[in-house]
Amino acid sequence: GEGGDGVFCQPVGEEDGLGKDGGGKSSNPPPVPTLPTNSGKLMELYEVQLLVCILLPLDLLFSTVEMIMSYNVTSVSIVPLSAQVGTLRVVQSFTGFTLFFFILELLVLLLTYRSTFFLHIGYLVDLFVVGSCAFAEFDGWGKEIRVLGFVRFWRVVRLVNSIMRGVRSEHDDTKEVLRRSQVRVKEVGVEKALVEEGLRREKEARRRVEAMLRGYKDEVETLSEALKIAAVDVAEAAQMQMMAEEEEEEEARIKMERGEEVEGE
Repeated sequence: GEGGDGVFCQPVGEEDGLGKDGGGKSSNPPPVPTLPTNSGKLMELYEVQLLVCILLPLDLLFSTVEMIMSYNVTSVSIVPLSAQVGTLRVVQSFTGFTLFFFILELLVLLLTYRSTFFLHIGYLVDLFVVGSCAFAEFDGWGKEIRVLGFVRFWRVVRLVNSIMRGVRSEHDDTKEVLRRSQVRVKEVGVEKALVEEGLRREKEARRRVEAMLRGYKDEVETLSEALKIAAVDVAEAAQMQMMAEEEEEEEARIKMERGEEVEGE
């Protein structure tokens, strides 16, 4: 109900349950022309209803002042008579304006909602009070009947209730946004935990791979050393075998030379 959002822009009676028939079904207003509908919505805007709630006590106040001044305007007073008459005319102009405004509002609402208008108890009270005040004004009665305006203070109650509903609605919206934010925070926390778990597993896998590579490297170095040792052993064995063969050949040659010398003798 802020910023002219039309918190009262709904069929008369649906707001507080006074516009429902005996069967509990909402009495929707019949189709009406666009202009009265828009005018009715304009009259039910928060700002307009706030203006009505302000004019109600002012109307009571100025009507009371007008009654007092009307009775005492010819009495002896320190205030000049011309000033009293001028003030009285200003007060009468204001009370006339408020009455005209109230009549205009009720006429617009009546044209907008038509038969549904009479299903709202509050508007029936308004119609009775404003109609009585208008009749008394046009027929020349006194301002005493304007005191009945206090029964129209249900407008203030409705305005306060609408404001409270708007505040509760905004509070509920804020709680919903907070709840969604908390859910999102939890989702982000879960995603963060999953990402951290994935990173931890990746680090562990990397450490395992690095350990495996270090093992392979150690095995390669061991095999390399073993191959070097084996190559040295093979080379030494081959050299020894070659030396043994050379010795055998030398001994065989010496024996052959000795045999030839014996045969020559």
